[in-house]
Amino acid sequence: MVDVNKSNDSYIEFKEVHSFSGKTFFRNIHKSGSTTNAGAASGWTEFVRTVPLWQGSVTKVGTNLTLLDDCSKFSYVKITADNGNANIESRILKRVDTVNFTSTNLMKSSVGDTQFSASISFNKNQATLVSNFAYVNTAAGYTTLDQQCNILAIEGVI
Repeated sequence: MVDVNKSNDSYIEFKEVHSFSGKTFFRNIHKSGSTTNAGAASGWTEFVRTVPLWQGSVTKVGTNLTLLDDCSKFSYVKITADNGNANIESRILKRVDTVNFTSTNLMKSSVGDTQFSASISFNKNQATLVSNFAYVNTAAGYTTLDQQCNILAIEGVI
């Protein structure tokens, strides 16, 4: 399905929705007088939509999460997590049986950076936190920390 909106011949917006996948694309054409606005993107752009699958707070390895929909419907998932330092990050990851979410906090230590890593396995309407750890890179090597990622949300990406 394609929608076309025009405004005084100076603005045209195209919206295309693929009915099978639900993917949505936009293209805008802006004209100023007799010239095209060079500051506006001229190609097709994808509008990324997400479907909430789970929301809460989990840090404990082995925790099973019940998803609101079958995750196999989605090629990508969006994971939102807090590394414990008021640093909330979201990542869009290719959905495979187990995805790895990593985060770096460069300001955590005056000596080195802190790395956070969590792995989540997916099976239909279930997800399990299979690993969750943090370590700091110091002059002497790596030191494991007690701090972990706090997984806040999982979304399916359309």
